[in-house]
Amino acid sequence: SRSGITIACAMLLGIAPLAAARFSFLLSVPAIIGASLIEFVQHRDQFAHFLLWPLCLGFVAALLVGYISLQWFIPLVERGKLYLFAWYLIPVGLLATYLLW
Repeated sequence: SRSGITIACAMLLGIAPLAAARFSFLLSVPAIIGASLIEFVQHRDQFAHFLLWPLCLGFVAALLVGYISLQWFIPLVERGKLYLFAWYLIPVGLLATYLLW
């Protein structure tokens, strides 16, 4: 994942694990905002037909899951066990390869 790569590279460069994790997640903010703006511009005609509440519900769900994930992930990085984060990526990657083949 993007966060795993940026944290691992930062740590290889000698940055403290907590600082690397914070930097990684702060780095995602411009990317998320940029991608959202591009999607909005490309599909702005279709947004008039969307109901606002499903978009708000999706935003809140993503916010809650992201917050809960960070509460689990940051201590993992602080304890120096980032490698545990990678183990779930192996089956996910294999499944994605199988489904997209």
